[in-house]
Amino acid sequence: MDSKLIQYNVTTRWNSSYCILNDAWNAAPQIQEYLKMNHILPPFTDQDWNQLGQIQIVLAEFDRYTLELSTDIPQISQSLAIYYQLFNLLQEVQDREGKFKDFDADIANAAKSSMRKYDKYYTLMDDSCDILYIIMLLDP
Repeated sequence: MDSKLIQYNVTTRWNSSYCILNDAWNAAPQIQEYLKMNHILPPFTDQDWNQLGQIQIVLAEFDRYTLELSTDIPQISQSLAIYYQLFNLLQEVQDREGKFKDFDADIANAAKSSMRKYDKYYTLMDDSCDILYIIMLLDP
């Protein structure tokens, strides 16, 4: 079996969990083999792998958003659009709608917790939203 190294350090700390999880997902056979040989930890169940795959799908969107904003010259208009996309993502995961309809209840509950934090920051942003829209008009 080929060896596979899992990346533990990435340039953008925001995406480190996604990068590690993505590498682990791609190294699933090696991880399962390691767990069989070393009886320190129990092997992952199909449900474990299913949940990891679901988390990976959600975090992939966060990774994409971060990379979009990590351009040489990011613009406020980009961040505002992504902010609303993030809301839609978390709402769909929380409500288990669309491509998230078969997601595990624990993943939906985690998204619900994330929405509470999002709402806290949205309230702060909403208070100054007029300024953001004016900035977007003046500097698209």
